[in-house]
Order: sequence, then C-alpha cells, then structure tokens
Amino acid sequence: MTNPVNPNNANLNLLTSLPPELNETIYSSLETGDLINVSQVCKETRANTNAFAQRLFDQPEDPTLPRPSAFRNTLRLVKTHHPTASLEEVGRGLAGNHYNPAVKPVSQAAYVEESYNKTYNIFWNALQQSQDGLPDLEGAVAISNWLKDPNNSDILKQITILRINEPDLTFLPPEALTALTNLQELDCSQCTSLVTLNTQSLVNLRKLTCTGCTSLVTLNAQGLLHLQELICSGCTSLVTLNTQGLVNLQWLTCPGCTSLVALNTQDLVNLQWLNCNGCTSLETLITQDLVNLQKLFCNECTSLKTLNTQGLLNLQGLDCSMCTSLETLIIQGLLHLEWLDCYECTSLETLNAQGLLNLQRFERSGCTSLKTLTTQGLLNLQRFERSGCTSLQGPS
Repeated sequence: MTNPVNPNNANLNLLTSLPPELNETIYSSLETGDLINVSQVCKETRANTNAFAQRLFDQPEDPTLPRPSAFRNTLRLVKTHHPTASLEEVGRGLAGNHYNPAVKPVSQAAYVEESYNKTYNIFWNALQQSQDGLPDLEGAVAISNWLKDPNNSDILKQITILRINEPDLTFLPPEALTALTNLQELDCSQCTSLVTLNTQSLVNLRKLTCTGCTSLVTLNAQGLLHLQELICSGCTSLVTLNTQGLVNLQWLTCPGCTSLVALNTQDLVNLQWLNCNGCTSLETLITQDLVNLQKLFCNECTSLKTLNTQGLLNLQGLDCSMCTSLETLIIQGLLHLEWLDCYECTSLETLNAQGLLNLQRFERSGCTSLKTLTTQGLLNLQRFERSGCTSLQGPS
C-alpha cells in the first residue's frame, strides 16, 4: 500500500519519505489527529523521534505553504523535546490544534515565538559573558536587529571565544554567526537540543567543540580554512559530518558518534590525529593520502569491514582493536609505524605485517578467525601479544 497523501492537505504533502515502520499508521494517525496512536507506534517500533523529525524537516519546501513555513518551524522545535511530546506536537501542528489544550492553550505561532525567544536569550547571555559592554536585550527580534545593525560590527569583531553550554539551545542564530567574523574558538558542548550546526560563515575559526550534543544530526564545517581542531565526541545522533576543504585541520576527534556511517577525510592533508573510537555504525573510513597523519584510533568500530592505511607515510600508531566486522586490514609500507593494536578483530582472517621496520608493539590477541599472519622483517619488535588466535596456521 502506498503512502496516503491528501493533495488538499499541504502539510501532509511534506510527509513523503518516512521510515517504513512508520508508514501507514503514522500517516493515518496524523491525518485523523489520533495523537496517542502516533506516540504509541513510535514507542513500539523504537523509532528515533529526532531522526523522524529530521526526515520531515529535510523535505523540499512545499510551494503551497507560506515562507518560512510555520510547519517547518514546528518541526525544528519538535526536536528539542522529549520523545513522547515531540510526536504529539507534530500531530497538533498538522491538525492546527493547540499544543497543550488541557493545561494551557497556546497557539502554534505563540509557541514558536516563545521558543525562538528562549534560544536567542540563551545565545545573548553567552555573548555577554564573552564580551563586556553589550547591552541588556531580550527577545528574538531585539537581539536579531542588534546583531544585524552595522553600527555594532566593531564590538562583535572583538569576540574571539564563545562558549555556549546550555541544553535548551535549539540552534545558533545565523545572523550572529555571520557577524562574528573574528571568532576563533566556538564551544557548544552539552547543547543537547542542538540539531544542526552550520559554521561555514565563521571564516577565522580555529577550534570547534561540540562534545555531548546528543541531538546533533548534521555538522557542517565545510571550507573553514583556518580550523585546526574539531571535537564532536559523544554526538550520538550525528549522521552527517562535512569536513570538506579543512586543509589545515590537525585534530579530528569524534569518538562515540554511534550514528555516523561514513567519514571522508580526503581533504585533510595536514591531519595528524584522528580518533573515531566507538563509532559503531561506521562502515566507510577513507584515510588515503593523509600523509601527515601520526595517530589513528578506530577501536570498537564494529561495522567497519575494510581499513586501508596505504599512503599514511608518517603514521606512528594504529588502534583498530575490537573491530569485530573487520575483514581487510592493509598496513603495508608503514615504515614509521611503532605500535599496532588489532586485538579481538574476530572477522580478520589474513594479516600481512611484513616489513614494518620500526614496529615495537604488536597486539593481536583474540583474533579468533586469523589463519595467516606474515611478520618477516619486524626488526625492532619488543612486544608481541598473540594469545587467543585459535585459527592461526603454522608459525606466527
């Protein structure tokens, strides 16, 4: 059965790409206003409501709706709330009802305005802590107008460090990011309601930290030519990490990003440190041509099947332990490699470590499927852990 889309309902026209498990029941429930059923279906299917709302929000703009669409504003705000309430609010937004009629009747427009005001106030308070002399302002309109006023550009240019660690922050005002032309360090760690982060306008940014932003789905740092350090640890909802053009990036740390499927580092020619430990959904890791990379950590990337390190001429340490799906590990030509940890790679059957002249530590215990291991020429090897390789044939 195809998705029932009512051509007379512009809101429902946006709902054209839902997860299969939310297909018919969600559509019919939203259309009839059966909000309890919407929440129950998502509970039963263990649906990620942030991903659900993101999917709706990413649909092409419907030309029959006003711009900006109030429906889209609703979806943006939906992602900031707990799972049960979020889908109820989607339903109420579609049906044109009040958000909490049993408690406090509030119109959709009023709710959007209240939430936007809250976000702008949080941002302004953080800005005041970073720079003396800013006026006391309140509300999205007043703050936005002040940020856009060219007469205030000089004082905004003085701000080089900004830290916002507020769980209720839902987005970073785009006009603020445009105005902070000299910002060098941005820390929005623990902003657990932040869903998207686009920092392209921060042309002088050198360090970006967004640790523990558990609702963050998209992080776009494309083209930040001066960025040297990017830390997004524990962003468990992160699906898209755009690092294109970060030619001066030296440190990329994204452990625990359990929803990240692919990581392309081809442009990161000056990268020295890459840590993607515990990215359990990571299937693709492209590291070729990272000629300056010295340390690579990708342990517990349990979905990773292939790791090719050819071309990493300056690599000194590699940890791919507990990558239980890893079938292919290419490490030839790593003349500067000093330590290699690949223990408990239980799907690895063949490993060629021949000619790693500077290798001092080699740990591959618990590789239960390993049948063939080539180790000739390991002249400086000091520590060689080999226990638990129960399938290994011949001398090791």
